[in-house]
Amino acid sequence: MSATPPAPTNASNLVISLYALIPLLSLVVSGVWAYSGLDKKIELLDQRVDIVSAQIQTYQIERKEDNKRIEGKLDSISNRLDSFMLRGASK
Repeated sequence: MSATPPAPTNASNLVISLYALIPLLSLVVSGVWAYSGLDKKIELLDQRVDIVSAQIQTYQIERKEDNKRIEGKLDSISNRLDSFMLRGASK
């Protein structure tokens, strides 16, 4: 009788595929983890940009007010000098 031997189980192939599956799963998990971390960093960066742009707007407003105040002082100094020069020229 010629009995066919049972088909060999490829235990070594199974072990190799598990060894390939574990790094693949770890890469996928680390990729998802890194991507979710990037989303959080992008959100924080957007918030920082909003804060900085608001600060820039307030600084621009303060600068305009300071320039108006300085121009006013310079105008008053110029007017005083003009009046002193007119008084000196009339003497």
